[in-house]
Amino acid sequence: MDRLEIVCCHLDEASIRAGDRIDYWEELERDGASCLYSTPTFHQLHYQFTERLVLVLFVDTNTRPLALLVGGISNGQLRFPYSAPFARIEFEADTTLETRQACYRQLPAIARFLGADCMQITLPPASYFDNDESVVYSALLNAGLQVTYCDTSNRLDLARFATREKFLAEAHHSVRKNFKKANRAGLSFCRLQAGEFLRAYDVVAINRRERELSLRIAREQMQRIFAGLTSFVDCFLVRSGERDVAAAIVYRVTARIRQVIYWGSLSEFNAAGCMAMLVAGLFETYRDDGETQLLDIGPSSEHGEVNFPLLQFKLRNNCASEPKYSFSWVAES
Repeated sequence: MDRLEIVCCHLDEASIRAGDRIDYWEELERDGASCLYSTPTFHQLHYQFTERLVLVLFVDTNTRPLALLVGGISNGQLRFPYSAPFARIEFEADTTLETRQACYRQLPAIARFLGADCMQITLPPASYFDNDESVVYSALLNAGLQVTYCDTSNRLDLARFATREKFLAEAHHSVRKNFKKANRAGLSFCRLQAGEFLRAYDVVAINRRERELSLRIAREQMQRIFAGLTSFVDCFLVRSGERDVAAAIVYRVTARIRQVIYWGSLSEFNAAGCMAMLVAGLFETYRDDGETQLLDIGPSSEHGEVNFPLLQFKLRNNCASEPKYSFSWVAES
């Protein structure tokens, strides 16, 4: 990555200097210890969306890396993330709460060192934290950041339901009704092989056109992502005969969390209950994989503005809501 800049934040000295420890970043990915959005593989596919790619290493007295954070600078703004749903500092497993707080409190100093005029960080929903979210929030506020907005994120806790039947039994009655309609209509749920992933994208693209909504990732970029992140991506379809009528694209974000990046259906099949079959199929797939504990269904708001029909749909499908905060900082003039 030719635009990569490495910065070392020495926590014991509260000083920041240029660094060169890219090997630590690569080791974290090989060990499977970091979130997908913090890996070199992910940023290799996305760094063209920022003018400057920044890797921040937090180190101790012996310059041993304790944590890292990846962001980008464009038009004078330092952004964590620059092209992902969220960003977080990736800590070593034994990192104390005091050290975690110290890392987040250094973000304004890091922004100043990099010559940024302002900074924004969008954190993951609370489910991604290791019981340290309150420490992170207070650290950012005490460092002078402000809450820019709070989005409503939704998750499906897979352990709540032992079977698909239990899942449907606790869902809203309209979900059960639509699932039965989908079965009567002969719809089927399936998982795609890697070479077929674009079929899921094409269904989502039609869904967005029908609803006059933009699709942030172009087809060519999505194809590159599928090729580069094959082991991190799952794609699913609901089919009516030979037609693909609903789809979901899911990322394996952490060892225990999968995130729905895109989903949608063709409008002519909505009345047939295809989305009820899609959600139930996703639940059953990940409930039974022996690894996934939580399915992140994504936000039901944008920049704090809630999409209530979308939120209602998720709540009816047994999803819980949780906050997803964005913080900002502006350099003193």
